Amino acid sequence: MSSGIEGLYDSQGVERRFGTKAPEDFGVKVQSYPRLQDAKPDWMLSQADIIKGLQNLDRIPRRKIFADSSWMTKSNQLSIGSCDGWTVADILTILRYERGIRDGWIGSGSYAYSRMNGNPSVDHGSALIDAIEVIQNDGTCSVDTCGPNVWRRSQTTGFDAEAAKHKAAPDATFWVKSWIEYLSALYLRAVGNHVVQCDRTRFANYKGVGPVPVTHGIGNHSMTGIDVEVYKGSLFATIKNHWGLGWGDHGFGIMGEDSISETLSVHGMFVTFSTYEADA
Repeated sequence: MSSGIEGLYDSQGVERRFGTKAPEDFGVKVQSYPRLQDAKPDWMLSQADIIKGLQNLDRIPRRKIFADSSWMTKSNQLSIGSCDGWTVADILTILRYERGIRDGWIGSGSYAYSRMNGNPSVDHGSALIDAIEVIQNDGTCSVDTCGPNVWRRSQTTGFDAEAAKHKAAPDATFWVKSWIEYLSALYLRAVGNHVVQCDRTRFANYKGVGPVPVTHGIGNHSMTGIDVEVYKGSLFATIKNHWGLGWGDHGFGIMGEDSISETLSVHGMFVTFSTYEADA
């Protein structure tokens, strides 16, 4: 399949593409989007407060809560440039589970991507802010309904009714402008979305030992922030990729602020706190 989206082969020989594109004018688009909120001062925490809070033995890390390998196996973008779609689908998978809806539902990133991909025949990538808009306005269906290779809009129109039942709640997504805002929200159990640059060696072959390497590579790639962790005395975001169990520590890793320094002003960071579930 020809796309023009640059990619690489991961350590298991599977082709991976970087489908995150910058909007033509990120700042104007984000600021004009009426259902995107600014971070709230009352949930801003210091790094010291977060580190202290993580010592609470009653707080179960999300990495453990969502360690079921079936989620990581199904939440796999394969060779499609649909990382934005899978990133925002994680919002619904995680937050609906934490609302007590334990039915095994896993959100489809390919359905979300189909709502952004206007060309019916070319896998041309998408912008993260567009994915946020889709998850609020259109929602997504389950991956069992719409698998990773079903991404053309002409293939997904029949799934719209199911997708409309699973959306980010109105006014529940925030545009955060600093790393400490992002970490604060993740600590408070929001789900985050951000973009990093990737390369064919260090990022592709990351095995979960220490932080994800900072790279200045060939493509921009969306990832999901699910929690915060302390590593060697410093705070890092716990992140989830969509490349199966072979990347990182069974698909998870930790990431520092330096990994998003080149992409923050171009793609932004977003956090979401709740969902709308019509069938709950």
